[in-house]
Amino acid sequence: MQPQCVIDMDTARLPIAVLVLSVVAGAVDAQPAPDGGVIVYSAATGVYLASPDGSSRVELVRSAEPVADAALWRARDMTVWTVSHPLIAHLLVRPPGGESRYVDTVRGRNEAFGPVSFGDDPPSMLYSGDGSVKLYKPDDATTVTVALGDRATWLGAGPQFVYETGGRDRDEEIGIHLASVADDSDELIVPYGSHATPSAWGERLACRVRPPGEEARLAVVDIATRAAIQAPGSGAADTPLALAGNGDLVLATRQEGLPPDAERWSLVLFDLLEGSVTVLHGPSGAPYDGCFSPESGYVCFTAQVNGGRRLYLVALDGSGLRELAPDDTQCRSPHWYGPAPGE
Repeated sequence: MQPQCVIDMDTARLPIAVLVLSVVAGAVDAQPAPDGGVIVYSAATGVYLASPDGSSRVELVRSAEPVADAALWRARDMTVWTVSHPLIAHLLVRPPGGESRYVDTVRGRNEAFGPVSFGDDPPSMLYSGDGSVKLYKPDDATTVTVALGDRATWLGAGPQFVYETGGRDRDEEIGIHLASVADDSDELIVPYGSHATPSAWGERLACRVRPPGEEARLAVVDIATRAAIQAPGSGAADTPLALAGNGDLVLATRQEGLPPDAERWSLVLFDLLEGSVTVLHGPSGAPYDGCFSPESGYVCFTAQVNGGRRLYLVALDGSGLRELAPDDTQCRSPHWYGPAPGE
């Protein structure tokens, strides 16, 4: 187990770039950092910025409520996170040197916010909640609804985005839509698709497709041509988590078995070029969260192991498994950010 250097500083008043440099410089007895950059994750009531070698971390947020998801909006130097309860969820942001700000609230049993993503055109945060896709503009702290649906995310840095419909009684179509805030276009591009997971530049997306009367499969769709490639060896038990930058590697969480053994999952990697499936980890007592490293050479993930939800890193061939935050046992939503210019 590596020692952890927890850097003690007033993080609410420091820019994200300074914190990143502090994490990198604070590494102690570290192995070479795979692919560089920093990892952001939530654990219990905190949001943390950590080095990929697991040797140092900074607390970005200390919440009074359990944190469900967390991310960095590096271009705006903001920390973003959500807190959830059985009947209510909140989305919050905190600019550097400022106070935490509530962006939105959703109410209802099992209602929660979808993933958040950040765009440059215009500078805005895209998210979904309560069946609406919304755009938050930090310059004037306004929020506008841009579509009706769930699980929205930018393609690249915008202005195009994808979202899904079919999970609510009002929805007339089932599948993944491609829309744009630049011209208000909106097109159903993957009928019966869900869990859209774009590549970093937004050229492809991984998704789960289940036409009527057929078993669900994972597929990778080329946005420009709409051509779809089925992931060999995928099935109804697989849900995509991340798509590597080249669009050829899909990370997925797989539910193993049927009740009473259904509460077991594996973390699997689909290589579309090789036609192979690699089990990276398992079993977990809950679905995985996971992401690729900036150069797609490693995977960072959380798994329910020995009664706790723990944070790990592993190579793409399943080797080199190590725990990154041994003191944190309620880890969620890891995001791996590559080095910014000057870091």
